[in-house]
Amino acid sequence: MADGIPRLAMLVLTHPDLDHMGAAAELVRTLPVGAVADGGVVRSTDAYLGVLQAAREEGVPWVVLSRGESWTLDGVSLQVLHPGPKSPGDAREPNDASVVLLVRWGAFEALLTGDVSVSVEEEILPLLAPVELLKVGHHGSRTSTGDPLLDRVRPEISAISVGRRNRFGHPAAEVLRRLREKGGRVVRTDLHGTVVVRGREDGTWTLTTDRAGGD
Repeated sequence: MADGIPRLAMLVLTHPDLDHMGAAAELVRTLPVGAVADGGVVRSTDAYLGVLQAAREEGVPWVVLSRGESWTLDGVSLQVLHPGPKSPGDAREPNDASVVLLVRWGAFEALLTGDVSVSVEEEILPLLAPVELLKVGHHGSRTSTGDPLLDRVRPEISAISVGRRNRFGHPAAEVLRRLREKGGRVVRTDLHGTVVVRGREDGTWTLTTDRAGGD
């Protein structure tokens, strides 16, 4: 058991970058995992191959996700919005092949965007509606979280997963400006520490953080 979590019904790897899957092999070996899922982007890195090996050794099935698929796990529904069906010669760069999920628990909805860029956000706009929680794309990079997305989803909370004093300068100033205007309450792991959002079936939520933070 890790941090009070007895099992994982599904472990989703948005894409094979180390910062999105670095501890995945350990999780597979530590917790009962129902399935490992990704968007079908393969890399020959030690981290990616390590997850494949761990899943094989533990007998955990591997699932490739595609737009239109959905599951209900313990009353929580997960809908895959991206990636779409692949065509011959499709060579999206890995960030734009990220898995994007819409998670529903009753009236509470969360949009998890991986590292996709504005071009993918605009591609999936017809599938979107207002949500309570937005996991901000690509750590607040200027290439993501465009005005069209925010105009469509109007989140009550926007959560940015980002390292302190990271060398990329994330989150970008223009993204923070857009979020302050349209993103509801903005929380950042570099300022607020661990961010926990607990959604309720009626659409309400509670938010707890390690630190008070502040921009």
